[in-house]
Amino acid sequence: MGKPSNKSAEDKARVVVAVLKGELTAIAAARLEGVSEQTIHNWKAAFLEGGRAGLSVPARRRPTGREAGLRARIEELNEALGDAQVRLRVLQQGDHSLPPSKTSR
Repeated sequence: MGKPSNKSAEDKARVVVAVLKGELTAIAAARLEGVSEQTIHNWKAAFLEGGRAGLSVPARRRPTGREAGLRARIEELNEALGDAQVRLRVLQQGDHSLPPSKTSR
């Protein structure tokens, strides 16, 4: 097993993209970077596998401000609904001494 590369992920990606675009051959890239040709092929394989894995999983995105606000409102409404259901059950059982609900105005 060879020694680990001291190249950053950005450097490796730059080299691999140049090889994939045909701007450099693997041999030329290896000479420029001071690594073996096999190392360039290994970087390329890892790069392509990572891309394949990224495409196979649905992309996760952050919710927009509006979506986050709507989710918070849904949570608030679910809590109010649960409170109302409990109050209704208690009232149906004849106990009229309930304190005001958190959501009553």
